[in-house]
Amino acid sequence: MALIIKKWIQISLLIGILSTTTNSVHINNVVYLTDCPVSCKCLKEEIRCRSVPVAPLNFKQGIERIVFEEILSCNDESIFRILEEADRKEIEVIGTCLMSKSGQPRQLKDITRRRSAVPNTKYDEYRINEGSIRKERATFDGPSVYGFNEKAQYFTNCTFDQNICDWRQLTNIDMFDWSLQAGKNPGNIGPENDHTQGLNGFGSYLIANTIDQLVGSYADFLSPPLVLPYGVIFAQLTFYYFLDGDVNSALTVYEMYPRISPYLTHIVTIRPNNTAKWLKYTSRLYPLSSDLRIIFRGIAGARPSAIAIDDVSITPIEFVCYTGNGKYYTGLSSKTSSGLTCQRWSSQFPHQHNFKPSLYPDAKLNQNYCRNPLGTRSKPWCFTTAPNVTWEYCNISICDPPLDQKNPNVLGSKYPLKLVNRINRNPHVGLVALYHNGRWSTICNDGISTLAAKAICAQTVNTKNGAPTKAQFAGVGTMWLRSSNIKSCPNPSPSLDQCTVGPFATVTQCGNFSDLWLDCSDTIFPTLGSKPSKDLSVSLTNGRYKDSGFITVTNNSVVSGICVKKWDSKAADVACRQMGYLFAGYIFPVETVSNLTTSSWISDLSCIGYESSLSQCKITYGNFPNGCPYTVASAYCETGYLAAWYWPNSCKFRNGFCGWRSSGALTWTISALKGHYDPASYVSAPDYYIYLVMTSSTSLGKTTLTSPRMLKNMNANTYVTLQLYLVDVYSGQLNIRNQFDPGSQNHVYSYYMHETSLQRNWTTVTSRNITDRDIVIIIEWTVSKNPSYPLVKVIAIKDLQVKGIAKYIEPATGPANIGLATGFIFAGLFIIIAIVFFIKGRRNSDMNNNTSLSMSSGAVPLSSDTPMKN
Repeated sequence: MALIIKKWIQISLLIGILSTTTNSVHINNVVYLTDCPVSCKCLKEEIRCRSVPVAPLNFKQGIERIVFEEILSCNDESIFRILEEADRKEIEVIGTCLMSKSGQPRQLKDITRRRSAVPNTKYDEYRINEGSIRKERATFDGPSVYGFNEKAQYFTNCTFDQNICDWRQLTNIDMFDWSLQAGKNPGNIGPENDHTQGLNGFGSYLIANTIDQLVGSYADFLSPPLVLPYGVIFAQLTFYYFLDGDVNSALTVYEMYPRISPYLTHIVTIRPNNTAKWLKYTSRLYPLSSDLRIIFRGIAGARPSAIAIDDVSITPIEFVCYTGNGKYYTGLSSKTSSGLTCQRWSSQFPHQHNFKPSLYPDAKLNQNYCRNPLGTRSKPWCFTTAPNVTWEYCNISICDPPLDQKNPNVLGSKYPLKLVNRINRNPHVGLVALYHNGRWSTICNDGISTLAAKAICAQTVNTKNGAPTKAQFAGVGTMWLRSSNIKSCPNPSPSLDQCTVGPFATVTQCGNFSDLWLDCSDTIFPTLGSKPSKDLSVSLTNGRYKDSGFITVTNNSVVSGICVKKWDSKAADVACRQMGYLFAGYIFPVETVSNLTTSSWISDLSCIGYESSLSQCKITYGNFPNGCPYTVASAYCETGYLAAWYWPNSCKFRNGFCGWRSSGALTWTISALKGHYDPASYVSAPDYYIYLVMTSSTSLGKTTLTSPRMLKNMNANTYVTLQLYLVDVYSGQLNIRNQFDPGSQNHVYSYYMHETSLQRNWTTVTSRNITDRDIVIIIEWTVSKNPSYPLVKVIAIKDLQVKGIAKYIEPATGPANIGLATGFIFAGLFIIIAIVFFIKGRRNSDMNNNTSLSMSSGAVPLSSDTPMKN
């Protein structure tokens, strides 16, 4: 009977397990999917991969995120099929990739943010704000410099040999124009010829000639209307540039989305480098909206410079569908419409051809994927592997048009405004430009009320004050509005939308030197003194996302921005660390800022880089009545999502602590890559590592690093291995033990640092075998100060591994627990039923025994073993 009960329990638990998910099993509270690539671990709601898997990932229902531990290449084509699929199914992608070996890692979550997301702040931390906040009228009707009524194209390619290909100048929001040029520039600076045709041709290029322009003046050049089809989330920008002259001049490129947003998103800033030749720039774009514009901005330096561009191309990167003739399709389809397998482009069998990958590098003739090199046919095609069929079109669908993006206000305002001035000037002072009738114009200054001036300043640069000021340069073209016709503004008013504006009409008898200029500077900046309080707090302000934005410091209820001559990653690391992040993934030095409202500025912030709080850094407060003249500190802080649960038995510390927890007298800190704090300048590691810094003021005591619970592989040796680095550690002890094997005598590794332990190289540490089935590894570092020697020392760890682990335990939640609970309920029911039958059987047995005793006179009870007699 006991065997029957045991079988019922096993069956009922199996029912509970199967009720949680298909193609999955539950082992020790961990949910595993069975159809999972080798390089990944597939859980109930999450797929975790060390690298991009070769086999396709199966995004089943219930998968919420995919996590990559290794740093990927942003240019790896194989990753984009995963990003496309994840974007379509709204699956979060976590991890980082590099655009180049020397670049900073870029978050995959930024790449895959859906294009429908609209920036929800007045400031975009990915751009350099140069007083370029734009707002436009609440109508898309009629001709417009932004081409709202023009048919948007999926791509644009322009050599500028014949014309400017529907690119356009912007007036009244910049200071001078771009122009077509063939041959040497009249100022005897710039290229000898264009890039397209070279010395043997007569082609043209586009140039922003800065001759006679004041330093900081700029010329903007706007692309024609572009649109990305539904299902395409990437585009590629390619152009050639020639910069010659003053190093203070620059070429800056932005993205813009005028249908939904007034903001510019910074792509790149390039300065002259004395190469005196055409250079190529290529960037993969991740537009926030399907409706896209590109802006080239040429910025004048202190002396004449030539800023030239040529052969500009903006094209979609198509993976799952194609547009036009499919020239830009780069997906992984390798079957024809009839089901034939495609021939490799590098192969000449069974069909010989001239489309060799080496001859057409831009066509991406990879493997045997469907392509349309040079747009020679009407859709993607390939040579087939069938000897009697040379080529066929592929079975790839045409991309759907983008979803309509309805927005009542063009550029986000009923009366779009902009405060315009040169780059090197106070961003809170400028010419007031108004968007009306499809273009930017100026406002006639015939008297303006204080409330109207404040409303304009609040809308353009987010300040509270505003007053007319002397004009520094004049606008051009027709004026549509007199400043005296801006009335009835409430106090306070965030924009002109709350005012009575108009009538709009052609303004006469008001020359452009009567343009309205405003000084929007806030003049009240109280100071706090040179010593911050120890309990100051740090926060991120006005960021597009919760983990990015301007860094502000609050001390005694006074909020301060950080305005310093040089903003570096060491101070940013400390600020992010104080807020609970791992470190600063990026820093955004912003030359000007329009909407950071603070009552004070920090003018000097000096951190070594290992501090846990800004209160441990040197802080000086300053008074800037005319706005920050230096760099406004902002950053993107690394969230360390993977610090929760991610291969604790093989931790590289690239994305966090992999579930290990730090506690005790000191705190283990993760060191990022180049540009961040390198402890004592001794620890040389090409990868991430964790470290402790000990100074003369370090408290004595024990610091521990504790792993999640793991289960031993009973068929293998289980031990801890790590890379250890010591920097002049004179006194201390490192112990490794298993929490389930308590006692100081049961350490699997113990090493006492003494006077001779002055190693400055990475050393492999390996523990003894751990025999317990349940494992929680504790790495203990004990500080014991030796007064005979100085104690400004470092201990660092990288590549922490626990070998011989069968699995680690992660608490299952949601449906998994429900399934197990269901199993236990069934088990309970079956146990009760079994007990009932057992008791009933015993009762029947007792009754039979009594009956046999009472019928001893010869009667025989009926049973299955006794036949009935007639």
